[in-house]
Amino acid sequence: MTEVLRNEMLIGEIQKREPLWNFKIPVVERGRNTVQKLWEEVVSAMNDEELISLVQQRPALYDYRIPTQERTKLKKKDLWQEVSNCVGAYSSAYAEKRWQYLRDCYTKARRNFKEIQSIEKRSGAASTPINKRSKPSFRFYDAISFLNDTLEYKETCTSIRIPNRKETNQETNNVPISSSSPSDSFCNDNNVDLENRPPSTPSPVSEFSAASSSSQRRRHSNNINDLDRAFLNALNTNIQPSPIDGFMLRLAEGMRRLLYKERSKLELEFLMKLHETEERLGLLNN
Repeated sequence: MTEVLRNEMLIGEIQKREPLWNFKIPVVERGRNTVQKLWEEVVSAMNDEELISLVQQRPALYDYRIPTQERTKLKKKDLWQEVSNCVGAYSSAYAEKRWQYLRDCYTKARRNFKEIQSIEKRSGAASTPINKRSKPSFRFYDAISFLNDTLEYKETCTSIRIPNRKETNQETNNVPISSSSPSDSFCNDNNVDLENRPPSTPSPVSEFSAASSSSQRRRHSNNINDLDRAFLNALNTNIQPSPIDGFMLRLAEGMRRLLYKERSKLELEFLMKLHETEERLGLLNN
């Protein structure tokens, strides 16, 4: 951040706090404690504005549209360290935590402001002058408005509704099997009264097609139900571990600590010992 911009920010923050510059205010309203608290607010606001500016210059810290390999955990850690070095008053961990807080405040203020705008539009208040309309209460609203593109992108992605299998099957079952003829479409387009029209006789081909489609859907639904039932049964089946399973787990845990060469020797010894025992007991002939 340039020195000129920082000075402008400082002047703007001081201007918002009248007791710091207006000596016409009664002394009671600009006591030492009050002035000290206001200066602390100025410093905090300056640091926050600089933090926002530094984050804006590093899109990998906020833009989900950037490829994942360009915003890995390690790269973002380095970026937060850069931000910390520039701000000076914030550690990298606190800078990240503070940014998350400011971002959440902005998201909430943006959502509330959009609701207010919607209400004003419905009530006809949108025709009022801009300077008299309600404004966002969050002080850094304009500074963090660069997040709008990413927030709208995220809202668009999360608003896509993926139907589940049950809904898809219901929609499939609700689709009419027999298609209307061209004459039916013509009558519908011309608002002809169809209630008094004699029912049409379905052809054997359409009846066979309807029965075939219905049986296929029923068979497919039964297959899905069978798979679901088998999967649930497998999940609900409690398999009691045997002492051999415990021994093998303990053996595997110990062998993972060994080097490859030592592990290979030990595996060979175990297999040879097992083979000798099976041969002695006559188990290899079975």
